[in-house]
Amino acid sequence: MQIVFDQPEIKFFRSLKYTNKSGIQNELSGVIALNERGKIDNVTVFFGDKMNSHLPFGALTFHTHTLLPKTKQIADSSTDVPSPTDLVTIGMAILYNGAQEHLVFTPTYVYTITWFKEAYESLKNLSKTTSASAITDRLYNIMQGEYDKLISKHGKNYGISFINEWFDIIRQIGFDIRKFNQGEDVVFVMGPVTSDTSLNSLIVISGDDKKYKKQYIVYKAIAATFIGVIVVASVWAIKRSKNKTNLSYK
Repeated sequence: MQIVFDQPEIKFFRSLKYTNKSGIQNELSGVIALNERGKIDNVTVFFGDKMNSHLPFGALTFHTHTLLPKTKQIADSSTDVPSPTDLVTIGMAILYNGAQEHLVFTPTYVYTITWFKEAYESLKNLSKTTSASAITDRLYNIMQGEYDKLISKHGKNYGISFINEWFDIIRQIGFDIRKFNQGEDVVFVMGPVTSDTSLNSLIVISGDDKKYKKQYIVYKAIAATFIGVIVVASVWAIKRSKNKTNLSYK
């Protein structure tokens, strides 16, 4: 089923804000429930902190990226880019927790994120013989390594060249990530879709390389390095908040 979020609906999500006692805007995340026609029925929202939020369980989830205090809103800065940890946690939630699609609302863009079918099927097959923690660890190390290389190349101010190169890497690894600009309706089909790329990077993740097979066996959980746990050792640089509210979208 094709899902379409029009401008009033996108404006609704952008209007969701929570400011803490210090006057700092906190990130939000949530679950979007759809009716049988693919329209928004209701939204459950979780409050995070100024840089992190909890990724809840659900077929269609979202989170926001906020601007840090005293930071100017500059398009294509770090707050406009899904991080490696964002992507790994979304990917693991799809593999293990029944998620199908995730949306990220940044100051400039809206992103839809899922797996390409080839990547999803490859990792699902791998999960039969390899622990979730091992897959998480290898996937995170690959993505963070590539991300750090781009930062060294472009600097921490990022920019559109950084984003374009980062998205090329994301897609080669196996994620279907789509960017929607201001004023564009968000249109997507929920769940993994057929890829238009060869996904060569999955050869490494698949465990064909014997060096990484040994790493899987002796893997130590890295959840303690991060804040949130989605599946066994599936990590997100976010934390669960006790604050939750249900909103009905009309």
